[in-house]
Amino acid sequence: MKKKTIFSVATLVGLGLITAGVASAFGGFGIGLGSELTPEETATRFEERVQSQAEILETDVDTVKNAWAEGTRPHELAEELGIDKDEFRSRIQEQHKVRMQDNLQSLVDQGVITQDQADQKLQFMEDKMADGEGHGCKMGQRGGGGFGMKF
Repeated sequence: MKKKTIFSVATLVGLGLITAGVASAFGGFGIGLGSELTPEETATRFEERVQSQAEILETDVDTVKNAWAEGTRPHELAEELGIDKDEFRSRIQEQHKVRMQDNLQSLVDQGVITQDQADQKLQFMEDKMADGEGHGCKMGQRGGGGFGMKF
């Protein structure tokens, strides 16, 4: 019973870290206004999101900030930059995969889960991403990591 409880807690912690990473990666240029964040936390998260978005779009941070200020959605900016929807989706998924790997490795390093559990979870998540399901990779559906992108 204890092993099951530890695994369940580890799974929830891992999913929480991964979901946070996914949501922050491309959350519609949102910065969490109205949340319980301090001004410093809001600024830090915003800068992290903008940097992440600039990396995905292969553009500079100012372009992303200007688009955000104008209300341009991420997929619209991608289109303006000449990135087709399949390439855009691929870039997002690749960034998510890297974040998932980093988050799972952190759990392994802290002794929360085993390497085998991390490998299994990563494989499960990669399979879901390949199918266009779950973990923020099913475009056009709210609740899938905060993307809400429709093509």
